[in-house]
Amino acid sequence: MKFACCTELFEGWKLRRIFDHLAKDCGYTAAELTPFSVNEGDGDIRGVSAAKRRGIAKTASNAGIEIIGLHWLFAKIKNSAQQFHVTSSSSETRLRTAIYLQDLAKFCADIGGKVMVLGSPPNRDLRGADVRDAFSNVVETLRRVVPTLEQTGVTLALEPLAECENDFVTTAEEASILATTVDSKYVQLLLDCKAIELGEKETASVATLIRKYGNLLAHFHANESNLQAPGYGDLDFAKIFRALLDINYQGYVSVEAFNSDPDVNQFAKESLRHMWKKLDAASQMPSQAC
Repeated sequence: MKFACCTELFEGWKLRRIFDHLAKDCGYTAAELTPFSVNEGDGDIRGVSAAKRRGIAKTASNAGIEIIGLHWLFAKIKNSAQQFHVTSSSSETRLRTAIYLQDLAKFCADIGGKVMVLGSPPNRDLRGADVRDAFSNVVETLRRVVPTLEQTGVTLALEPLAECENDFVTTAEEASILATTVDSKYVQLLLDCKAIELGEKETASVATLIRKYGNLLAHFHANESNLQAPGYGDLDFAKIFRALLDINYQGYVSVEAFNSDPDVNQFAKESLRHMWKKLDAASQMPSQAC
């Protein structure tokens, strides 16, 4: 198990400053990026040159940071929800969305990433559509992306989101059904602590869901139900990390905070310290592996 930090809260910071802060000030070895954080606030990566992509990868490497991948895939793109929508009833929109996801996978690989998180509630909501039609549409969209995922080695991690954020794929079970229907080892599952804790239909604990869906778990987001980083709320991360140890999780645990109150300069450092402490506690707990 390894720890990383998402970068969107470092708004206005240059990439080099973000990477140096995470590595030198906090002790991280990896970062999870948003497209707009590497493209001067513009989420559309199609115009990012090959030279700039190489430069992003080099900047991270020079700081001792591994880029693990991307999330917030469609954020800060003009008319994003109209341009790109994975469940849209419009075949034209679905095709455009699939092509852009292919572009994102290539971009992700170019900068050294291996995982893309498909959360993006405005780009997947039902908009009054029948859930069965939406499911069929998103399966079609994602299957179009699979060949590019295979070529680049990038995994698309499907993120179930709570009902307060989204009305399509709100539980780990629904996300797992979607992943298995697409039927590619490059389309798997992400679990997010906050989404699980806030979910109305999701009644199982984070640890229980990790053990249940561990065979599909490609990536993990650590946060609190109050939208802050681990250690700034009440979640028992020792139990969560024990579950990850039990499934022999080899991927990254990324801190994804939506609120850095009180200090953006401290939350990443304090959260990493908290997670190492809880991982040590987890290693002393008895295994519940099946």
